[in-house]
Amino acid sequence: MEDTKQQENEAVPEEYSEAALAEQEKKMAEPGQELNIARLIQLMDAVTQSWDKNETNIGVYTETYFEWTKMFRHLGPAIAIAFKDINEKATIIGNNQKQLIGELKLKEESSPEGQYLQPFVFLEASLNCQPLNLDDNKKTLKKYKKEEILPWFPKYCSTSRTIFRGAWFFNFIGKLMSMFVSDKSMMMSKMALKAYDEALGPHHSRMLKMAAHVAMKAIKKREKFIVCLTEEQTKVTGKPYSEDMLYTDLEKLGKQAALLSEQLWAFCRANGLDKLP
Repeated sequence: MEDTKQQENEAVPEEYSEAALAEQEKKMAEPGQELNIARLIQLMDAVTQSWDKNETNIGVYTETYFEWTKMFRHLGPAIAIAFKDINEKATIIGNNQKQLIGELKLKEESSPEGQYLQPFVFLEASLNCQPLNLDDNKKTLKKYKKEEILPWFPKYCSTSRTIFRGAWFFNFIGKLMSMFVSDKSMMMSKMALKAYDEALGPHHSRMLKMAAHVAMKAIKKREKFIVCLTEEQTKVTGKPYSEDMLYTDLEKLGKQAALLSEQLWAFCRANGLDKLP
């Protein structure tokens, strides 16, 4: 029995150790980490309504990522750790805008490329920097002609490949929110595992899947999730926020996420972003 318990402890990835989870709990309690569901709904509306017009504001899109990760605080520290890369992706997109537009001044800030995500992707295509992902740039750039390599290429991670990962993320969110609302008897951990295996798992390595499964199994219970969110929304809005209101809002967010995932997939396929490394 002790040997089995020891093997289980050894199987827990280092990022989900007791010390790591405790540190994450501290971060989640810091001021400014409160979720505003009404704001998140507004952001999702703005993104989905502007997407097919190729006029999705870059700042609004990245804020949407940051707001979603605030919800993971209520699912537990393991989930927050598992999805910390979502904030990293938002930061990459924002930093690329600052670098290409603000610093290198490749386009005016008031131009479509300077403001909107889709034209920015087209700008990357014209610069031939879409395949750059930072980790493999040395290998990737060996395929380029010397005169094609700009000084900033070696340390660049493209927005184009980053938003493709967003299609997977919003697919996961859409499935998770849909199951949460439609089957109130389903355990949160089972729900999260199912959404992960359908939306994210097919794109992840075996090791990443194993780590993700640890996080999904450690998710908070539905009752605690509901209490935490309703109490926080009451505090954030200054008005009573009920469980029924939460279910209504999460249903809406689930539909928005599913729509955005479809829009991202369509855009990525139409522009070859699904083929990037």
